[in-house]
Amino acid sequence: MSKKREAVKLVLVMVTIIALAFGAFAVIGSALNSQYPLVVVASGSMKPVLYEGDILLIEGVKFEEVKTSPIDGDVIVYRRPYDGRLIVHRAIAREGIGIITKGDANLSPDPIPVTQDMIVGRWTGFKIPHWTGVGYLSLILRGEIYYPLGPLIIILLVLLNVVYLLSGFSRSPDKSDESQSKGSSGESLKTESPAGSNMRCVDGLSLT
Repeated sequence: MSKKREAVKLVLVMVTIIALAFGAFAVIGSALNSQYPLVVVASGSMKPVLYEGDILLIEGVKFEEVKTSPIDGDVIVYRRPYDGRLIVHRAIAREGIGIITKGDANLSPDPIPVTQDMIVGRWTGFKIPHWTGVGYLSLILRGEIYYPLGPLIIILLVLLNVVYLLSGFSRSPDKSDESQSKGSSGESLKTESPAGSNMRCVDGLSLT
């Protein structure tokens, strides 16, 4: 298989993998009625229940269905209004039109009550543990930890793929040229053979 075909095959495989990943994400989100069915815990504020790097399965939830309790209240995901960051904390009480949240490992509740439009979803109780490393890899690539290592890795991978694709599409030696060169060398050998035989005949005559 030529390098050009290998490069095209690699592109097709990468596109297929990306399409399947997005498709699976969309199917899970639709089944759970959640725009963000998978959320990675980015801090240790929910220890010992959740750890940094845990990947949580999130379902959609109505504001009035959220259970509030300092002990066993729902763990919800909400979007912080001033920076857009997703926060994973426990719902501990209701206050007016909002829900008071708090990280289990934090000493005080969050300063801003969570309103209905801020809620993203509720943790189902299922998670991919942090020790698998998958969640950590996601946080690194997104630049949430060990910045700027993640963006540098992405740039390096893109450059390596571009170099590989360019090398695959570069012109390889033409087989017809090789065959012609072989044919011409063969002809030169054939033309030399008569001369060689004549020399042997002359030598033979000189010896007699």
